[in-house]
Amino acid sequence: CLLWYAIVEDDGEAVTWDIHIPSEEAAQSFLPLSIEPGKDYMRAWQDNVLPEDKQLKDAQGNDAIRANKSSYQHEYRCFRADGKVRWLHEEVQVRPLTPGRYSAVGICTDVTERRLAEETLQHANELLEQRVAERTEELVHSNQILREEVAERIRAEHAEREQRILADTFRNTAAVFNETLNLNEVLDRILSYAGQVVPPHRRASVLLIEDEIYVRSLRTRDYLENGIETTSPEDRLYLSSIPRLRHILDSGKPLIVDDMKNNP
Repeated sequence: CLLWYAIVEDDGEAVTWDIHIPSEEAAQSFLPLSIEPGKDYMRAWQDNVLPEDKQLKDAQGNDAIRANKSSYQHEYRCFRADGKVRWLHEEVQVRPLTPGRYSAVGICTDVTERRLAEETLQHANELLEQRVAERTEELVHSNQILREEVAERIRAEHAEREQRILADTFRNTAAVFNETLNLNEVLDRILSYAGQVVPPHRRASVLLIEDEIYVRSLRTRDYLENGIETTSPEDRLYLSSIPRLRHILDSGKPLIVDDMKNNP
């Protein structure tokens, strides 16, 4: 370790440290320094503290004196004679002598290996956290892809099922014409099959458009009450009185009305 003592004076404007080292030989053995001609070990030691650490080191010492602290400690870096940087841990005991005048004794120990181990551990922790974050991101991405694939598979299976139902319905509807010539029976079968492929609804009708002037319902089925209605030939309306039906006839496309109550 390195031992030093000092007389510290605080005149209210500046704090002055008169530092001495009892044995420069022991100090050189602990922390070898390059000492320029005309300088002593203490001066060389202060000059070799890294500038960014020296400013903080001096400020902490001055603050401790002005706060009348009995002790303080800190760590800083210092260049050795071979150019390598060493970490020093310094503990200082302060004793007041007279107003504005103090004695201080400090002991420095080399904690380079501990600081290097802490930095290595911190770097390892940061690397581990980075890898965990990257792996988590990969898992989230993989799960998203998997969910999309499952959703797409479900949509495909649903579409395939609907296509199969639709094909069966068309096949059964076509078979009706080979099984009976009774118009009402044919229409009833068509309405029954329609209920299998059309989204849930209450009622469906088979309409007959006559000369593009009149429209008449040939057969109506109520799916909720499972009833069949037949209208007489006289129960017909003018096509022009039903704009939506006129639109379907002219465009050749289906028309979906979401709200029949407020938009009949």
